[in-house]
Amino acid sequence: NAPGCNSRSVAEYVLSSLFVLSDKMQFHLEQKSLGIIGFGNVGSTIYRFTTQLGMKCFIYDPPRQENDNSIEQNLDVSHLSDYLEELESKIDDNTN
Repeated sequence: NAPGCNSRSVAEYVLSSLFVLSDKMQFHLEQKSLGIIGFGNVGSTIYRFTTQLGMKCFIYDPPRQENDNSIEQNLDVSHLSDYLEELESKIDDNTN
């Protein structure tokens, strides 16, 4: 078991996906915000990469915040479950 051994690779994949998306949709990443759910090895690496690009990042990781007061949890997820249900409904409609 090697926790975090692939975190940089995963973060680089996420970052490259963001670059492709920004190119296809014609926007600049520094004008966008990113919500990161989970601030462990991968989430913190993604945070470091994207903030260096000028993106605003919002973090949500209640268990980590309980143990580490230095992490400012600033992502409001109160509407996330409604959004995910709506998204799931749209996916179901498109696959039928």
